[in-house]
Amino acid sequence: MIRIIKVTIAFVMLSIFVMSCAPPVYLVGQRFVGTHKTAKIMIQDSGVKSGDDQLYNNIIRVCDLCEDAQESNCKDTIVLTNVYPRSIVK
Repeated sequence: MIRIIKVTIAFVMLSIFVMSCAPPVYLVGQRFVGTHKTAKIMIQDSGVKSGDDQLYNNIIRVCDLCEDAQESNCKDTIVLTNVYPRSIVK
């Protein structure tokens, strides 16, 4: 029983460590979609290089917009992978 608890704690700590090591996401643009949704265009370092240039993933985040202007129920979708950041147009 104690071994199971130790393994569970180790797994939780490892999961937290892995999630905290994710590359940051950079906001490129934001738009309103209708009256109750927002769409954010973001890029994230993909970890891949092409020559001297770093490549990025393009992500779209769509959120519901509440009446108090708070975003909720956000969903991320990776649209493009391993692209040059200058190729992503606002």
